[in-house]
Amino acid sequence: MKKVAGFILFTLCGFIIGSLAIFSQGTLFIFMSVMLLSLIIYRLGTKDKRFLLTLFLTGFIFRAFILFGVSSYMVETDKIDSFRDKPGWTWDITGDSAYYTLRSWWIAKNWLGHKLSDETLHDAFTRDYGFSTHLYVLAFFHYVFGFSPISSKLMNCLLGTLAGLFVYFTVKEVFNKKAAKLSAIMVVFFPSMFLWSINNLKDSFLIFALCLMMWAFVRFQKTKKLFYLVPLIGAIFLHSFRHFWLSYIALSIVVVSYFLTSHISSFKKTAIIIIVLSLIGLTTKMGFFDLKTHGNRVLSRIVNFHRGMIYTGGSCYRLLSDEQYANPDPNITSSDYLKMLFKGLCHFFFEPFPWKVNTKLMLASLPQMVLWYIFSPFVILGMFIAIRYRWRYSLLLILYLFVFASLIGVTGGNIGTLFRHRDLITPIFLIFGTLGLLNVFGRMNMHEEQ
Repeated sequence: MKKVAGFILFTLCGFIIGSLAIFSQGTLFIFMSVMLLSLIIYRLGTKDKRFLLTLFLTGFIFRAFILFGVSSYMVETDKIDSFRDKPGWTWDITGDSAYYTLRSWWIAKNWLGHKLSDETLHDAFTRDYGFSTHLYVLAFFHYVFGFSPISSKLMNCLLGTLAGLFVYFTVKEVFNKKAAKLSAIMVVFFPSMFLWSINNLKDSFLIFALCLMMWAFVRFQKTKKLFYLVPLIGAIFLHSFRHFWLSYIALSIVVVSYFLTSHISSFKKTAIIIIVLSLIGLTTKMGFFDLKTHGNRVLSRIVNFHRGMIYTGGSCYRLLSDEQYANPDPNITSSDYLKMLFKGLCHFFFEPFPWKVNTKLMLASLPQMVLWYIFSPFVILGMFIAIRYRWRYSLLLILYLFVFASLIGVTGGNIGTLFRHRDLITPIFLIFGTLGLLNVFGRMNMHEEQ
């Protein structure tokens, strides 16, 4: 009987693989990757490999099922966001994702030698609508497998699920198994992150980059093995999938975290900081580098980013006075910048406010926001627990959380965009919240075997 069942299963797998090879080689590649990763997880030496395998397969299959279901529905009901005035077609939940799919396809066609109009080439490569490494990854996928509006999204389905597994290994390494399992489940099935992972948006790449970076950083701290620098550097590079300069910020956070948590004596750390500050002051005084001018230039760009987001319309939040928005060259003081930072952080963590819901999308996000508000006190508690017991491994998470929250909060302005960008730090939010939740309900033993 087992031989018959095995033969039927083998035949069924062969039929599925053969069908995918004919109709969608991109989908076949992703599903073969899933099978390979499943085998790797199964052969792991951990006792929780059954939990990890179940979480991985459930997370990916559920995403793929929703993706194929939504795509079929949109095709059947002719709700295709295809940019009908542009060459090509696609269907998608959001216009941004659809446009990324088309732009990457145009880039791939350009690589393949197809002749495209100047307007199409401009739309494909222009920075007006955002341009990042992520576009090239999508373009390469289309270049290899042909136009793949669905299977290219399966990359995000895979990364969105893998992010949860790296969260599990990170939290288990630093805290304990209970927190690791709960954190991983939350990351894999958190509603908004789940939604981004069935789109062709770049957010899933960045969320995965954060989770990979946390794991690699902790492993390198604990083992000092140079091998872990490879995934750590790779994760830092993945931040360029939104903007190249985000990689520099991620690298800075890693370097500062490692320096502050290293076993170098406080005296030596203080001496190094004084030397670095002295060198900066010396180069400024000698005219090689004007720190004040550079700082003012950066702050000015931040303000311009925010003002630009306000002018795009839609549901927005404001950080400046009406006069400062009206004046093309406003006079903004240090006090104004501090107010911007404080207001930006408040908007970052709590938008959209339930009492200001005025669109269908805001209404749809309301259940998640209610849970977010309820969860927030546990996050604060979890952060204090992490600082008290595991500050060397938690400093990276805390710095990353507040640096990116500050950056996104003050440069943003559109509430819908902010809601999506906030998920860049949601895994950290969920990790700290899990620690606080388990502590309140008496299930957080910091001395439990990791």
